[in-house]
Amino acid sequence: MSNPKYKLALVSNSVEFCDTVKHYYDPETEDLIVKLVRLTKIEEAAPIAQKLLDENAEVILATGGIGGFLAKTIGQPVVKIAITHQDMLRALIKAKDYGSNIGLVSFSIPIDGIEVFEDLLSIKIHQIVYSTTEELRDGISKAVNEGIRCVVGGGITRQIVTSLGGEGIVVLPAKGAILQAFREARAIASIRRKEQGDISQLRAILETIKEGVIVVDNEGRVKIFNQMAAEILDVELQKALGKSLPSVIKGTGVLDVLKTGKPEVDHIRHVGDKDIVINLLPFNLKDKTQGVVVTFKEASSIQNIDRKLREKLYTKGFVSKYTIDHIVGKSTIMNQLLYKTEKYAQTDATILIEGETGTGKEIVAQSIHNLSNRKGRPFVAIN
Repeated sequence: MSNPKYKLALVSNSVEFCDTVKHYYDPETEDLIVKLVRLTKIEEAAPIAQKLLDENAEVILATGGIGGFLAKTIGQPVVKIAITHQDMLRALIKAKDYGSNIGLVSFSIPIDGIEVFEDLLSIKIHQIVYSTTEELRDGISKAVNEGIRCVVGGGITRQIVTSLGGEGIVVLPAKGAILQAFREARAIASIRRKEQGDISQLRAILETIKEGVIVVDNEGRVKIFNQMAAEILDVELQKALGKSLPSVIKGTGVLDVLKTGKPEVDHIRHVGDKDIVINLLPFNLKDKTQGVVVTFKEASSIQNIDRKLREKLYTKGFVSKYTIDHIVGKSTIMNQLLYKTEKYAQTDATILIEGETGTGKEIVAQSIHNLSNRKGRPFVAIN
């Protein structure tokens, strides 16, 4: 059975850019959702991209400032289509028709080597570096006020400069960069599918475990939260996953273990209206705590297991049937035996009982057991 096609999404506010990219996608391999939106701010792209991911897009493709912003804010599911110096050169040649002083925008960091363009085209380039839409708007306004008529950049750049009476040229990516972006997008989609498959298997396993299991990352966000944890803590599963640690278990010491990196095992804590037995086990990478695995049970369920175990042991004979009342006799020797039995029962030391066969050594041993602090535990006789 062949794998389903990848679901990729393209976000842009430039018709030319969308048309250029669409020309190179492979309909046999992927479905491409094109989201042509009229963005006035690059920040508006984030909720649009996130909505596409929530609607089952596996990877977002974008370029320019939008691509840089999304890659910075959303992370791995975003592939930025690279703009090369050749792409800029083509756009600058078009911009030269509007004058020899040209604006060139760059997201986050300046573009190296623009002096080569200036010498080659006999132009003067005014570079506008920005990280937010306000910085971009201010930079373009300043350039226009200084007499620059044309600015090279992305779709939002063109919107801003045309609103100020100038001309905007959109830099379009070349075939090689687009094909490389599609290859990267497919690779990321493939990795994400495998990760999601692994997570699904892990969740299926965790749902069979009769313990609450929570995994928290180093920022206190819940990565795994099984159904048993939801039932014990009375927390809705979907409201916990991916969110900050629910307040109901913040007092269990999870945040302290994140800070110290020291495990806590078999601690009994009162959480909500229940007593639970909880284990907090940090996991580390390169000597740095990356998160905490939390496992817990209601104390009442452990008590129930203990009761059932005792019942089972009883049926197997792992119980002491004799007490000190079964030792009968009023002689001085018997009184000394009774005294020693009561006295030695209070110690945790090993006790050696000697006597001929049939003199009642096991009765004494069971009597000591029933007088000791271990009287509720199994009695195992070894011949």
